[in-house]
Amino acid sequence: MFKRFVYVTLQLVLAVSLCGYPHTGTAATDGDVAVAKSLENAFAGVADRVGPSVVAISTMHTAKMRSPGGMGDDEMFRQFFKDFFGDIPEREYMQRGIGSGFIIDPDGYILTNHHVVDGADKIEVILPDGRKFEGKVKGQDTRADLAVIKISASNLKALDLADSDNVKIGQFTLAVGNPFGISSKPTVTVGVISALNRSLPRSSRGDRDYSDLIQTDAAINPGNSGGPLVDIDGKVIGINVAIISTTGGYQGIGFAIPINVAKRVLGDLISGRKVLYGWLGVNVQDLDEDLAKQFGLSGTEGVVVAKVMSGSPAEKGRMK
Repeated sequence: MFKRFVYVTLQLVLAVSLCGYPHTGTAATDGDVAVAKSLENAFAGVADRVGPSVVAISTMHTAKMRSPGGMGDDEMFRQFFKDFFGDIPEREYMQRGIGSGFIIDPDGYILTNHHVVDGADKIEVILPDGRKFEGKVKGQDTRADLAVIKISASNLKALDLADSDNVKIGQFTLAVGNPFGISSKPTVTVGVISALNRSLPRSSRGDRDYSDLIQTDAAINPGNSGGPLVDIDGKVIGINVAIISTTGGYQGIGFAIPINVAKRVLGDLISGRKVLYGWLGVNVQDLDEDLAKQFGLSGTEGVVVAKVMSGSPAEKGRMK
């Protein structure tokens, strides 16, 4: 499946590239085919190396809801029910979730997103060869949206981690994961790094900081969260985390947490130590040209302190 996907992709790439030349009615030269074959082999090689280290994650979570059948969220009907029948009984139901992860240590340590396993009562990890294991959360970093889970397996193939500070816009990249929970065998999509240092609004939880993200046009869909974004050498440059979409599916804009962010806390996550962050206690905004002119500054480097929070270290330090 991997090779067929890559082959179709390269047919399109070759077709587009040939459109740039004057039309002569002649077929592609041996040199053109050789270049295409070389790129095809590179993608297929990455898929072969990375695929065995990418896992599917299935979670179950017991949720409780106070709602008799058919009542929904109608507050007036809720009060009517309570007046006549007393407190509304809680009902339990199971929520299922899907995601991805990848092996970072041969002894069964797997890196994924925190939101993939957050609140799960049961975590099942399915390897590409079909073997299933119960997963246990070893450590989690809510702010960075990262978690490490452990399975009782050994001699697994761990992925190599790249230096994401060296990532460049325009370079090839592959997103690997388990979109929509289709299969335990990972899906590979190909694209480029389309932007760097992207930021997203804070999540509804309010405690996740999505900043300095890698943006890619490699297809990322629900279920890809936690899977690796790799370079042409098969080394991990990021952890797939989010998409921007008006439909809920792929529309060409996906985001990954740079792997260097994870590297800084991996030791704490594997050992189960709490990840701590320094807190200054200020809100900041970008220093644009208008603000720079207002403050009499010659450049736009830095940020403006827009608010100092009450009782914060910044306030105690007399920051204004």
